[in-house]
Amino acid sequence: MRSTLSILLMMPLLIHAEDVVHLNDGKILRGKILRLATPLVTMEMQLPGGVGSAKRDFDPSLIKFIDFEPFPGEAEALAQTETADGQKRLWEIWQEKSINLKWAQNNSGLLGLTLAQRLLKQSDPFLLERALRIFIQIENDDWDEERQAEAKKGRLRALIALQRVDEAITEARALANDSEDPSLLLEARQVLAMADFERLKAFEKEHPRWMDDDDLTDERTRLYHDVLDQFLHAPLFNGSVDDKAAEALWSVVQLHLFAKEPTLAAQHARDLLELYPNSPFAEKAKPLAAPAPSIKPDDKP
Repeated sequence: MRSTLSILLMMPLLIHAEDVVHLNDGKILRGKILRLATPLVTMEMQLPGGVGSAKRDFDPSLIKFIDFEPFPGEAEALAQTETADGQKRLWEIWQEKSINLKWAQNNSGLLGLTLAQRLLKQSDPFLLERALRIFIQIENDDWDEERQAEAKKGRLRALIALQRVDEAITEARALANDSEDPSLLLEARQVLAMADFERLKAFEKEHPRWMDDDDLTDERTRLYHDVLDQFLHAPLFNGSVDDKAAEALWSVVQLHLFAKEPTLAAQHARDLLELYPNSPFAEKAKPLAAPAPSIKPDDKP
């Protein structure tokens, strides 16, 4: 009875079915990680001959990295991120795996970024807040610096999506001033442009008849050109960075559509298709770039 009770009490601590621990001295150990959130890492290993198992504690400093066993359904969830079921399963796995972020060579941060970037496309504030929390956790804790940088970008975009524009502007300006990473600098510029676009939208919502007042018209014109100039920066000066330039050019298209300038929107949509035909934004641009059907002389008006 006592043995059964001990097993039941230990079950919540079992994190993976089989894990591979690589030690700094080159040794490789296989078993089950029982504890990570303690000063010592505890592992359960099979005894030689399969006659039983034994627990072993490690000082974390002795461990080079750990290959964690994938969770059930992990691969399927990563392949189905566009579905509600896939996102639900990713969220469940993330809650379990996020404890592993600091351990080298594990994919917890990749899984979290995948989930957060998908959530960022939603309009539900609850899901956007969830994405923001995931980005913050990865930025602070992930062992991989590249994933930390991606999480930093995601955090800024989540702030924009949550309409926390002033906060996003402050963060983006600090990033632009402090970072020497070209991709982060481009991201900061894009976020600042997105924030100003939100300000333009808010201005027109607050002043729907801005065109009837000279002062309001001047302010609206200033906001509009500020946004346009910022969005055009990447295509004009960083055109070789395809993903950022294509995204910025698509943002220009969106700005013209918002301003009820369909001719300019179509022109830049065609530019996008010509310059960046393989970008994910090219497919969105195709319907806008198509020429309007001409009216034949015998067509009725």
